Amino acid sequence: MQQTVSELPTKSEEWSDDDLLARAKAGELFCVAELFKRSRRTLLFCLKGILPNREDREDALQGGLVKVLKSLNEFKEGNNTAKAWVMKIVSNHARDIQRKQLGRWTRKVQWIANLDVEAPGEHTDPAIQAADHEQRELISRWLATQSPDVRQVFDLRFGEGKTFSEISQELGFSTTTAYRLVNQGLVTLRSSLLA
Repeated sequence: MQQTVSELPTKSEEWSDDDLLARAKAGELFCVAELFKRSRRTLLFCLKGILPNREDREDALQGGLVKVLKSLNEFKEGNNTAKAWVMKIVSNHARDIQRKQLGRWTRKVQWIANLDVEAPGEHTDPAIQAADHEQRELISRWLATQSPDVRQVFDLRFGEGKTFSEISQELGFSTTTAYRLVNQGLVTLRSSLLA
């Protein structure tokens, strides 16, 4: 049986997660902060599989809080628990961050694979040039540690600019396998560069 907001307990420690979300929908926005405070450790742990960097997970948590606040009226009681609904919004926001990062790393790898092509935003500052050179070296060393399949897929995708369909035909993989090898490679590359 669903309680109305006026029937809920008066101390936030006594409120369930669903009670907090009901109060937040009724205009008591501090309840969302309380819900996040309760769920913070669990949310950060669950985001580890999406975003390996702790700062990125913290950013996803903050951005997720904003999205939850903007989406309060979309919560349908009975469809999900409050915690599951919040987790879905936060994890979707984390995936958005991951996609943006993978896009940046994809462009960076494309630039590194084509060393004769001028880098986007080529700098004349020696410190920036040294950092770019160091990143090229790190990526080259990382590629040397990868399986022949990953190296071939990276070479075809970033060195020759082939589509996943063309890669799959050339190497005898399914398109899904070629896509998976590139994306998993980009994730491990990113982790190794941040380590």
